[in-house]
Amino acid sequence: SSVPAIPTTPAIPTTPAIPTPAAASPPPPPAAGPGNGLSALNAAQLVQRLEAGTALVIAGDSIATGFFVTPDLLVTNRHAVEDSTDGRVVIASRSLGRALPGTVVGASANAPVGGTDFALVRLPAGKASGTLPVTTSFAKLSGVTAAGYPGLTVLNDAGFRRLVGGDMRAAPDLNITQGTVQAIQPLATGGVGIVHTASILQGNSGGPLVDACGRVIGVNTFIAVDQEQSGRISYAQTTDALLAFLKRHGETLQDDPRPCGTP
Repeated sequence: SSVPAIPTTPAIPTTPAIPTPAAASPPPPPAAGPGNGLSALNAAQLVQRLEAGTALVIAGDSIATGFFVTPDLLVTNRHAVEDSTDGRVVIASRSLGRALPGTVVGASANAPVGGTDFALVRLPAGKASGTLPVTTSFAKLSGVTAAGYPGLTVLNDAGFRRLVGGDMRAAPDLNITQGTVQAIQPLATGGVGIVHTASILQGNSGGPLVDACGRVIGVNTFIAVDQEQSGRISYAQTTDALLAFLKRHGETLQDDPRPCGTP
């Protein structure tokens, strides 16, 4: 599968200040903690899990992020694959070892920013070295980590430049940021958004927002920007919405409801 020239329009929508819908193996599951909960991963374990289960998505002239829910099935945003030709995209990460062709096999309907925005991409050949588990259990002030490929940094990454230059074994380094859940906000579109402080930029669309145990609690989808106050707010879609979307497309993931403790 060919790789396009360096993208100039990494995918992620932005909104005004007031949104007006805007190759390592993964570690074993965390050990059980007191009260049948989970022990949080340490930093090295969390990075390893995210690098195994997260990938760059190249669709036409845009870049975005996705994560694997099965070894050959990746979740991303619908708007992230809109520029694909006949549903064909390129999936790449250091853990995959080489860029692989992907096919969009399901997508939510077009909706205003803040509405349901998911897509499924299948790898016809090749498998991810890790997958990310999912939970709907989280609360305000929970610590979170966002993983992805923001264009602002990826476009300067030598691995990405080699990739778009034709070296199918090259890939950019995964960007990882941390923050907390600020709010669980009902949106004007009817959905629910996780407002969080982990930094995301254009190119993070479709990437995972995970808890301290490495479980996906949301899918990073859009940002709200206030130029006057130099403010930027990050929004993720909830895993409740993701699980419902997957079920509509014949895929069932297990929700892990156990609480996530400290290391």
